[in-house]
Amino acid sequence: MYAKSQSSVVHHTLLSLYHKNQQEKLREGHPLVLVLLSYHMIGMEEGLTSLKALKEENNRIQIWSDDQLETYCGRKKIIHQTGIDDWLSSDLEAETKKNDYQRLFIPVLSFSLLSAIIRYDDRHPFVRMILWALFSGVKVGTLSIGVNPGHQTWKKRRLNQGTMFLQRDINQQLQHLRNMGIEDLHLNEVNDWVHAKDIQKKQVLSEEDIHDAYENNVRIIDVPFGTIVTPLAWDTAKEREVELIFADREEQE
Repeated sequence: MYAKSQSSVVHHTLLSLYHKNQQEKLREGHPLVLVLLSYHMIGMEEGLTSLKALKEENNRIQIWSDDQLETYCGRKKIIHQTGIDDWLSSDLEAETKKNDYQRLFIPVLSFSLLSAIIRYDDRHPFVRMILWALFSGVKVGTLSIGVNPGHQTWKKRRLNQGTMFLQRDINQQLQHLRNMGIEDLHLNEVNDWVHAKDIQKKQVLSEEDIHDAYENNVRIIDVPFGTIVTPLAWDTAKEREVELIFADREEQE
């Protein structure tokens, strides 16, 4: 353990001791977030900035990293940049502790991880955890900068010269991710997302949602059971030739 970065582990331990008989208060005031951290050519700076901000807001953050991150960045560098030294030691530890987490956060979304998620490739440990969370009602969020060629970060690095087909295909994959229930967050939204109350409410599919899908070249939208489709959304979907596919009640029960 690095001497200058011991505070997060120590702080988490002290919080647990202080709230020994008030676990609900601990979870509400200091949510426990599992961070799935991997390396990617774009988005590392923003991802690490989001983790530093979460730590400064007194959240309990634990990092689960993959081998590629350790190879390209190194744990010591990440700890220095974020101040978070609470890391899981193995896949088995993540599996053992999964019921403790209130949020799963992916600060750096790579093309390989995006592809693995939408293919439901549960051979990948991160994907296995994400699928468990989605089916268990644990919220999963991500910063999509790493796979969003329309983001200004790509333009700054002159990586926005890809073909329309390439950009359209990526946008469709991102929409698939959202349809699965993974929330696409902006950098300044992450802390509010972590602390948002888990209130069950009916989803609404609006005219704006149809327009957004159309502009991102998405022509099929999966609509969860119970979702309210506004009249204008119906009309816009018909006009734009966007197909709405509705889940059956039995699939949700």
